[in-house]
Amino acid sequence: QNRFSMESAAAIYGLEYQARALAAQYVEGDQISFLVGTQTLRHQSQNQIHLLNYNDNTRKIEHRIFAHPRGEIWQLVASPRASDLVISCYNDVQNTAKAEIYTSVLRLPPASQSGVASISEVFDSSGVGSPVEELIRFDKPGLCGIAWHPMDANRAVAVDAKTIYIFDLQAADKRAVVFSQLAPIKSSERGFHAMRLSPHHGGNVVGTCSDSVVRLYDLRNQTEAALIRKAHEQCTCSLDFNPNDSNYFVTSGDDCKLKFWDMRALSRALAVDATARPAAAGPLAQQLTAHSHWVWSVRYNPVYDQLLLSSGSDSTVVVSNMESLSVPLHTGDDQAGKDPLPDGVVATFDEHEDSVYAAEWSVAAPWVFASVSYDGRVVINHVPNATKFKILT
Repeated sequence: QNRFSMESAAAIYGLEYQARALAAQYVEGDQISFLVGTQTLRHQSQNQIHLLNYNDNTRKIEHRIFAHPRGEIWQLVASPRASDLVISCYNDVQNTAKAEIYTSVLRLPPASQSGVASISEVFDSSGVGSPVEELIRFDKPGLCGIAWHPMDANRAVAVDAKTIYIFDLQAADKRAVVFSQLAPIKSSERGFHAMRLSPHHGGNVVGTCSDSVVRLYDLRNQTEAALIRKAHEQCTCSLDFNPNDSNYFVTSGDDCKLKFWDMRALSRALAVDATARPAAAGPLAQQLTAHSHWVWSVRYNPVYDQLLLSSGSDSTVVVSNMESLSVPLHTGDDQAGKDPLPDGVVATFDEHEDSVYAAEWSVAAPWVFASVSYDGRVVINHVPNATKFKILT
């Protein structure tokens, strides 16, 4: 295992306020871009969205800053179809007696309307440009997870504590209204606190976390397709689906572990591909202790599914390898005698000094990733070259 500190070639960017929301932006071409949202409750109207454009050759960051006066940002989800659209889940205490989470589709201002500042100018807000434009307001407060539908540009899938919703984004009056819903959680049960939409099955399978329980739902027939009652010892914090193999998904939890699950051993309801490789003996296909404290986030690499990116409250970001549960890149005689990259932690990055709530892979460069810690530090880093060359050769 390699450990990388601030002496590595990471690019570091500082925010004026605390933060936990991070998203990889979808941009045409090879531009590496991330969106970061601030989370200050004391200065609600001064929250911001930062667009970070990263140059992989110079390791430099150019940024644009947009005002987000609606409140502290808890989640950002970039549109996979339009680079100027993003869903924001934010805490609004201006219009109600209590704090409540609201969700909107926002449009980022074009480049000509945005301020551009140096790193030092960010801290006095002199580089803040035009505010984001609210295009659509979701008519359900309290959403704790949301995703753009992968097959339908006019739909979004979201959850609150007890209900899964499919929203229609084409409704009148700039409102996203409920197209259909599923309320599977009983009032006596712990509610949802995280969700992830599978890229397979036509975008009809959603995974949810509630306490230590993981559930998979099939939205086509509105049924629970799989249930893991104790995925982790305490709380299951995050989950993600393998982008290349519909059989596997990963979870992270308060027990410091990443756990890899085989859907074929959970349920037949999803009609997963049972011919790709033999199914695991049980639903838990593999597990890995990647952190020394709670693991807030885990993400599969969008191209090389053997690579996992995780972050936690131990202030570290970890790149792990799980080649044994990945789709082979090469087959045939060219792999004869090749030593596989062993499963386990590849590298630990410790540029952060606070809990790292989110880490995301770039959608333009599969070897680049970003992370954000609660103290407002954003770090953009790379998979170690030795690992990259081992995978490619």
